[in-house]
Amino acid sequence: MSQLKPSFVKDIYGKLKGSRFSIHDFEIDLPQQGKILINIIFKYNIDYKFVVAEETSVSIIDVSDNYSQLLGKTKTERQTYTQITVTESPGEYKLIEKNDASDLGDAINKIPRWCSSIHEDICAKIDTYDNFDNLRDQLDKIIKDNGEKESEQFSSKEIAELKEKLENLYSKFEELKEQNIFTENELKQLKVQINQAINNSENYPRGLWKKVTNNKLLQTLGDFAKSKEGKDLIVDGIKRLLQ
Repeated sequence: MSQLKPSFVKDIYGKLKGSRFSIHDFEIDLPQQGKILINIIFKYNIDYKFVVAEETSVSIIDVSDNYSQLLGKTKTERQTYTQITVTESPGEYKLIEKNDASDLGDAINKIPRWCSSIHEDICAKIDTYDNFDNLRDQLDKIIKDNGEKESEQFSSKEIAELKEKLENLYSKFEELKEQNIFTENELKQLKVQINQAINNSENYPRGLWKKVTNNKLLQTLGDFAKSKEGKDLIVDGIKRLLQ
């Protein structure tokens, strides 16, 4: 028998049923005693939990009355507080979040958000790998092989040459759009990156400019260029820029 009355338990099930999951996706434990009142676990990942607890804390405070003030003394009293806490894993922003609730109704109102956090966590993919580590190493080697001037700024003539190379590379992107290899939106994003690379060449030292441009264009390659033609074009363009 739960510590909670049946009508409130029904509300808990209703919150789960109304979420993006089914109540059958959860193990629901309502302990008969103890500070934990509700313990819900996502069946397919036991790290996903929603725990509501009733926590008691005691504080010591100084109090005084007219008599104690007359004697210049104070006395202490123990005051006991009961607080409802909700621990969500995953939380809205952190892996585990623990927050206070004003009451049990406020606590279970957080269930739908917790379910959304589970969905977001399942779907989230932090993609830091672009499948071009070998190529990245090769291009870094090209930069190091030309290392004697890599801490220097580009000359005006070199900046003009880089601008021409980048604009020629972009014109190739436009040709690929006509072949449906790039979309209009992807092309616009590529244009922004090309312009940034041109602007950076006026301020960045040679070596730093090459590394930043290399990494940014390779990231773009991983994001946009799904076809072999698109990948080969960007790889060839980057090599020509860095040599």
